Amino acid sequence: MGHSILCAHPIVGDNPFVVVLPDIVLDNASADPLRYNLAAMVARFNETGRSQVLAKRMPGDLSEYSVIKTKDPLDVEGKVSRIVDFIEKPDQPQELDSDLMAVGRYVLSADIWPELAKTVPGAWGRIQLTDAIAELAKKTIS
Repeated sequence: MGHSILCAHPIVGDNPFVVVLPDIVLDNASADPLRYNLAAMVARFNETGRSQVLAKRMPGDLSEYSVIKTKDPLDVEGKVSRIVDFIEKPDQPQELDSDLMAVGRYVLSADIWPELAKTVPGAWGRIQLTDAIAELAKKTIS
């Protein structure tokens, strides 16, 4: 997906943008609309100027998901926390010591473009958005 997003750079320019992945459906039956809300993510981005990634707790095997490790791992769902690591479908998800998965909703700043441009192919030989976000997070952790 990283390469696809990188191809959009000439059109998007240095404006913030949203990525919504259709493989995870959020509705009132399966998700709290007050917590899983793209409009709230955009508002938070506008307040902070920092990229936003929607995460959800997912107990069990996370090897089929993008796994997020945060700076404040406890009670992070529905709140804001800094990303420490972000791995696309990890072989050993337990090594991250996290039960948070990316829900496929991203609000990204122009800061992602240089990271995507220098990201080498990772999982499945593809440029992964998760790798670029992980590198960006390492630069902004305080």
